[in-house]
This record gives sequence, C-alpha cells and structure tokens, in this order.
Amino acid sequence: MKNQSRRNFIVENGKKLAGASVLSTVAPLTAQNAHAQVAPTSAESPVTRYDLDPSWPRKPEMFNWAGVPAIMTDKQGLVWVSNRTYPAMLIYDTDGNFIRAWDNPELFSEKGPALFRNKEEGPYNLHYFRFDDSGNVWIANTNRHIIQKCDLDGNVLMTIGTPDQAGEDNTHMYRPTDMTVTDAGVFITDGYGNRRVVQYSTEGKFIKTWGQEGTGPEDFIDPHAICHVNDRLYVVDRGNIRIKVYDFNGKLLDMWENLILPWPLIPTESGEIWTCGTTPIRLENYSDITGGRMQQDQMVMRFNTDGKILQMWAFPTCARNEPSPGSFNMLHGIAVDSQGDLYLGEAFNPGPQKFVCSNELAAKVEGEYR
Repeated sequence: MKNQSRRNFIVENGKKLAGASVLSTVAPLTAQNAHAQVAPTSAESPVTRYDLDPSWPRKPEMFNWAGVPAIMTDKQGLVWVSNRTYPAMLIYDTDGNFIRAWDNPELFSEKGPALFRNKEEGPYNLHYFRFDDSGNVWIANTNRHIIQKCDLDGNVLMTIGTPDQAGEDNTHMYRPTDMTVTDAGVFITDGYGNRRVVQYSTEGKFIKTWGQEGTGPEDFIDPHAICHVNDRLYVVDRGNIRIKVYDFNGKLLDMWENLILPWPLIPTESGEIWTCGTTPIRLENYSDITGGRMQQDQMVMRFNTDGKILQMWAFPTCARNEPSPGSFNMLHGIAVDSQGDLYLGEAFNPGPQKFVCSNELAAKVEGEYR
C-alpha cells in the first residue's frame, strides 16, 4: 500500500482498524498478561520491580514503528503512542490491543526537510502532546513551529503560531517542544530554536513570554517539557540539567538541580511528577546528548511537588539503531497507568515498551555475607 493511500485509509477508516490483523512486536507472553506471571506470595518488597511485558503492544501488520517521542494515558485509561512514522498516533488499551490510529494532512508540512525520514515515509516531528480537561489533544508540532489543538480523531481545531515560519515574536515560535493547558492559559516551552516559555490564552491570544539563553537562574538551555500541578508550572531546562518551578505569572519559585538530565514531565492524579532521562553528564558538546552518544544510563524518577525523589529505577542501555527489548538508548516519553505500570518510548529506537509494576517477592530473600 502506498503511503498516501495508507494515510487516507487511516483518516477515513481509523475506527474500523480495531478489527485489523495484528502482530506482536516480539514473542507473546505465555500468560494473558504480565500481571498474571508474578508468582503469588505473602511477602512484599519495599522496592518496586518493573518487568518487561514483551507482548505489549500488538501492532497491526500494515504499520511500522519509528521513534516514540511521547506516550500518554487518557481519562478512559487508553494508551496513546506518538510515532515518528505513519501513522503518527496509535491508541491501545493496557492489554496491548490496538484500538485505532490517525493521521491528518494538516499535521504535516510539505515544505522543507523532514526530521528522521522524508515526507513520504515519515511525518514531520510531532513532539510531546497533552490532553486538556475537555478531552482535546494538544500537540507540539516542532518542525512546523506551531502548537495544534486537535479533537480525539486528529482534526485540527486551533493553531498557535505561524505554520512553517520560525520566529520569536508574539505570533511566531521556533520549534516548540511542549505545552500545558491551565485555567490561566496555555504555557508553551518554545525550546529547540528559542529559549523561552510563552503564555497564550486558551483561545490562542498572546499574553506574555519569559526566558533567554544562558546558565543563570532565569535562563534556559533547551526548555524541553512543561507541566502543571495546581497553580505551579514545572519546566525541564534540559541543557542546564534542572527542573524549574514557576507560578503562573512567570515568577521563579524553585530549582531542582543535578538530579537527572530530564526529558519529559508527567504529572499523576495524586499530584506527583514522573520524568525519565539519564544521570547528570558534564556537557562539553550539547549535541552529544541530543544525538544519543553519551547515554551512560537510563533512569526513571518520581518526585513530589517539592522536588523530593520518591522513587527511581534504572534500565539497561543499548546502542542507537540497535534496539533491545527491556533496554533503552534515549528515553524520551513516559506514561503511568492506574496500576502503576510504565509505558516508555525512545527518541530514536523504534516502538514503545511496557513494564509491569510489582511489589511482590518472587522468592524468599535471605541475607548473605561475602
């Protein structure tokens, strides 16, 4: 099937694809799901373990995986996976069953060089995405220099910024990376090309901006992600290896430094915040980080809203372009479901992975001196 006809098929028949033939990305589990594989025991460990579920997700044969910049769960508990090839968005349930997928020509540009693939084989770079309280999907369309508000089928409802034109004024952005929708408006990390946070109303009217390039407290090097919990904004200042905390007026309240080189920020319903990335690295050349050549480890961390680390977990590493189940080269997207299971995606290596959370002890733990 040619790419254009494939995309048209997705747009016109996305909901019908739920009945399509599916093929697991790797060999399926012997049990129906990974939760069932943990041996029952009366003991509970104080340390949470994460076990790979190699049967998740089951991908339709007609689709391919590329990098997965973002993963989110919606209010219905479905898992949305952003894909750096067509289709750009795939939706699954937590058991790995394919629900539907969508693409929309309005999401993609026909101008300029594509990121990672050409325009026939892969979309322009859709970066992080978020849901608002009304169930709309907001997408940071990095290569088109815009933020797009979409309905649940990918139809564009509103655009912030000027499509395909980079800039740093009230109507232009330069490769924005993320956004969070609040009662005070939409706060955007305009971070790959510019070094600032921009605030618009939820109707798309410019309100204010703050930040510039640098290493000082008010500066940014690559504001890469943003979220909010109550009336606080949390901003990843990735190049400065810190998370910064603001009020909705742009006043700096706190900085969490040298804990992790973070990529995303994912708040939970309980008010905690997850991120993933690598432990701090001295930056001699920032492209060594973004190019995936200096990933010494791959970490997941959970914080409270005051910056206290509540949990961390390290995953094995693998090389870029040499994916390995259970391992990562550059963690970029993370989601957590109601069971505490993790869904993780990489910037470059293809496909998402699910890890099942467990506090059960599979065997008796005995102390031993050596």
